[in-house]
Amino acid sequence: MEFTEVNNKRTYRQIIEQFMGMIERGEIKPGDKLPGERELAEKLGSSRPSVREAFRTLEILGVIEVRHGGGTFIREFNVAPFINMIAPLFYTKSRNIEDLTDFRILLEGEAVKAAALSHDDSIVGSMETSLELMNDEDPRVREKADLDFHRAIFAASGNRTFVFAGECLSYILYASVHLNREVIQGKDDMAERWAEDHRRILDAVSAGDPEAAYNALKSHLESVGSYLTENKNEQGGK
Repeated sequence: MEFTEVNNKRTYRQIIEQFMGMIERGEIKPGDKLPGERELAEKLGSSRPSVREAFRTLEILGVIEVRHGGGTFIREFNVAPFINMIAPLFYTKSRNIEDLTDFRILLEGEAVKAAALSHDDSIVGSMETSLELMNDEDPRVREKADLDFHRAIFAASGNRTFVFAGECLSYILYASVHLNREVIQGKDDMAERWAEDHRRILDAVSAGDPEAAYNALKSHLESVGSYLTENKNEQGGK
């Protein structure tokens, strides 16, 4: 691991940037053990408190895992914990739900067109598997299947930044459904409607029809957004 010295201005941020750059370039990978604070401070020409602050931030973001008595390791990045933590902030007002829904239509609308034009059997297969799992008896399995269905759509773009942005949005909406699961339970008509929505999206992607896929997706996301807005209002939201 080759590190460069950092200056005193916002030292911990520069340390974080170095780590993220090394991860992006593949110089350090999930599972790799990092040097200790003292050794890193010497390599970076910084103080141990700066290294400690950088580690604290990277741990919160889920980039590293600190094992007490075992060292510090790079972990597989998982956006879920971070998004689940901030998701409630998006649902303090109904306007936020509407804005997020509109943005997701813009983003995922292009992704589903790409999925339809890709003629990729693996994408269709992933969506089909997720659709089948949406009928599982375990609500946790159903929720994950819904998320995986939309992940497959975003994967069709082949653009890592696009995929990451889409995954963040998916997690936010997934977290919202999870937070409101007690209200959702028992509303079989809504569950059936959303299952039909997903089937129409899948059929359009499978048929290679980008416009039909976009329209089916748009209709579904608008339905979800409207439901979440109404649900928020029922709970006293503004």
